Amino acid sequence: MLCRFGLVFLSFCLGLVLIEGVLWLRRTVAPQHFAVEEAIIDARLGYRPNPRIPGHDARGWRNARALERADVVVFGDSQTYGVNVASENAWPQQLATDMRLTVYQMAYGGFGPAHYPILLNEARPLEPKVILASYYFGNDLLDAYWLIYDKRRSRPDPCEG
Repeated sequence: MLCRFGLVFLSFCLGLVLIEGVLWLRRTVAPQHFAVEEAIIDARLGYRPNPRIPGHDARGWRNARALERADVVVFGDSQTYGVNVASENAWPQQLATDMRLTVYQMAYGGFGPAHYPILLNEARPLEPKVILASYYFGNDLLDAYWLIYDKRRSRPDPCEG
């Protein structure tokens, strides 16, 4: 009985090691063949969402398509982006549905108040009637600090907010 348990346990451990090895190889040898980077480098914003991510428009924002005009443009971080919810359940898309307006979402995790003036230049051609800037006081001031003062810091995790 003990010998049989030992074999099962050893097989389980070897299986985990094998899976870890395959995942490590996948990530280090050819990552471009397996996944699309979530963010791309942007000279002004530091980073921005990648347009190649499914569910993102040609500009990289989480919209069904890149609009020419919008009634409302929304700036924000992961709360506005809608991390862990389907795109149609993010609050900017709900606003569009409920108010029957065209809403263009320009939000991404790690963005904060210092990003919004930069995004304003991108939003102006859409000729919005209203621009909403969503703030999360839990970390938006830190996000602003990272953009302005700490250029050496790597891109924050989008799930951090």
